[in-house]
Amino acid sequence: MCYNIVMEYYVYVYLREDETPYYVGMGTGNRAYRPHKRTYSFVPIPEKENIKFLFENLTHEEACDKEIELIKLHGRKIDGGILINISTGGDAGAKGFKHTEETK
Repeated sequence: MCYNIVMEYYVYVYLREDETPYYVGMGTGNRAYRPHKRTYSFVPIPEKENIKFLFENLTHEEACDKEIELIKLHGRKIDGGILINISTGGDAGAKGFKHTEETK
C-alpha cells in the first residue's frame, strides 16, 4: 500500500533580546523547538517568545524559497550579515553542505 503524505512546512526565526533575528529555519512539526547541532556550530534555542513563525502552511518548495530569501536578506555572519546560519538555506545543509577551511 502506498501513502501520499502531505506535510505542511513553516519558516521561523530565532530572535535576540533586541528582536533582531540570529537564525532562520524551516521545518515541520516541532522542528523550531528542537536543538540544531552541527559538526562546527550549535544554534541556541531561545525562549518560546523569541521564536517567530513568519510563514506557515507552505509546501516544501515554498518553505525552501522563503528560507533562502530571508537568509539572503539578513546575511550570514560568515558573509558579513547578522545570522549564524551556516548554509544559504533551502535544504543546503541536508544535502551534504561542505564547510570551507575558513568556516571550520
